Amino acid sequence: MVRTVLLLATLAMSAPAFADLLVSRGASGVDRYSDGGAFLGTLISPGSGGLVDAQGVAVLSNGDLLVGDFASDNVLRFDPAGSFLGVFASGPTINTPFDVVVGTGGDVFVANAGGLDTIARLNGTTGAVVQASFTSGNVTPIGGPQYMAFGPNLALTDIAGHVFRFDSSTGVHVSTSFSFVNPEGVAFAGNGDLYVASFDGISRIPNGMVAPELVIDGLAFPTDIAFGPDGTLYVLSDKVYRYDVSGPVGVLVDSFGTSGGEFLVHYVPIPEPGSFWLLGLGLIAMLAAGRRYRLRGF
Repeated sequence: MVRTVLLLATLAMSAPAFADLLVSRGASGVDRYSDGGAFLGTLISPGSGGLVDAQGVAVLSNGDLLVGDFASDNVLRFDPAGSFLGVFASGPTINTPFDVVVGTGGDVFVANAGGLDTIARLNGTTGAVVQASFTSGNVTPIGGPQYMAFGPNLALTDIAGHVFRFDSSTGVHVSTSFSFVNPEGVAFAGNGDLYVASFDGISRIPNGMVAPELVIDGLAFPTDIAFGPDGTLYVLSDKVYRYDVSGPVGVLVDSFGTSGGEFLVHYVPIPEPGSFWLLGLGLIAMLAAGRRYRLRGF
């Protein structure tokens, strides 16, 4: 009995939490959906912490959220429940922040879409500037950085129509770049293939830098894209679409929402402390019951 209880406890504690989906909507704040598409309300309301124009959303290792405010030149920090904690980063290295992502080493990267045209690298704990301009070596200038994604390297789109790749650690440009009509969101699949949203649809650049191939067509101005916990590709357009892209052409799984948006990101909500307390009480009760059964000879 005790072994069974301990096994159940181990499974309960090790099972992955259900991931939610966050969608930033500019002046409308940040909405929250279940991963299955149920609308859970506005997580971060307009005006919270001075938020005016919510753009990129990033999730820190402790579950806190960072939101780039395109209007105020601030990166704001919120707890997992959406309560404002303070300004994470501001100042001369942050100018009209668009995308905000966490890199492979835990640092935070901010795409400055204004006059700076830089990717700022910040300490993931304090927000202090590590590098005011992370990228280097690209012959073609970055013309207004937009969306970023980390995978085998750092992928970046810009307003001028380019898709750049940079070394994830050093920021040095990887030689091959591509041009698209209005490229937006980028996402890496588990096998290293890069997916790019653009005016033409969703294209895949197979790992190895070969030519792009169109895999999803017919969407109305897709913006951000991201792979979900189930491996499907989430595409933000007039609503959120989910596609199976395991084959040569993307197959629509379903869609939800009616409001579109700017950025999307998955995150795993951290359970409330009370949940752990209740779990602990339940395990103690089960262990005690098992001990009574053993003493009584069952």
